[in-house]
Amino acid sequence: MPDPVSPATGNTLTPIDLDPRNLAATSFAEFCDSLLAKLAAIKDRRFRWYDQQRDLRSRWVHGSRKALALAGAVAILLTALAAGLRVWRPQLEYDVWFLIIALVLYAAMGAVLFYEKITDATSAYFRHLGVILLIRDLWTKLQFELLKQFRSLKPGDAVSEAAVKEQICVLAEAFCRDLDKLASTELAQWQTEFMASLSELEAAARKGSDDATKQLGEAVKAIEKATADALKAAEEAAKPAYVKLKIQGDFDGKVTILVDDAQVAESHLRDIVLDRLRPGYRKFEARAKKGDADRRAVDIKKLAPDLQDLTLILG
Repeated sequence: MPDPVSPATGNTLTPIDLDPRNLAATSFAEFCDSLLAKLAAIKDRRFRWYDQQRDLRSRWVHGSRKALALAGAVAILLTALAAGLRVWRPQLEYDVWFLIIALVLYAAMGAVLFYEKITDATSAYFRHLGVILLIRDLWTKLQFELLKQFRSLKPGDAVSEAAVKEQICVLAEAFCRDLDKLASTELAQWQTEFMASLSELEAAARKGSDDATKQLGEAVKAIEKATADALKAAEEAAKPAYVKLKIQGDFDGKVTILVDDAQVAESHLRDIVLDRLRPGYRKFEARAKKGDADRRAVDIKKLAPDLQDLTLILG
């Protein structure tokens, strides 16, 4: 693990590293070199941390924007094409597929925007970028203020060097205080956005749970209804059908009755009751003789689980 205090690793938690007693006992030149090096180190550490955070979000911020723009453009084009096809070639039904693809694209855009809203990646990107610019401005201001102090210095004059040292300490303290204030302000902004995102997540979770529960209930009711309908249909299908068959036409002897090419009755009567037949489409056939001539009648009837009449006319 890298050292969190190392200049190669950015962070905002470590203060400036000073040894006041040793620094106060050094010569003017050593004092200035050491203090300025410490200020540059803490500036670089803060700057690097915010720049790392900005860089982490840079690809997402720019990439998601381009992806959303492309998805939105394609979705709008598909919606327009669907509307045109519906008017121009309604029989093709391609417009439905275009609308489905457009709906998927809009849903993907909504998911990306929801993720962005919750994570505040774009907001954090611009927040960190703003802090970087402020650190730049503070460092520029400090350098020019130090330049003014060095220009007012009288080399070899102990009183002048002491006064400049005092002013440099004041400037260094103000610079560190401003850096810390930037970090504290940025932390407060991040905390506000973080708590807001938690509230958004809670609301989304509650709404999603309610919607999912509602849809699940509707799905269960639909399944129960479909099951009940299927059972009812099965019960209806299991009930036998009864046919009151009337034979018309002359014949000698007996008439043979076939259902689906299978003999089910033979009688000399003209009114015959056929019971316990399976519902559905059935083929009814009557065969008889008149002298040496064959007489025959065929009909197809859809049977319901109930009593129904059927007439076959021998010919």
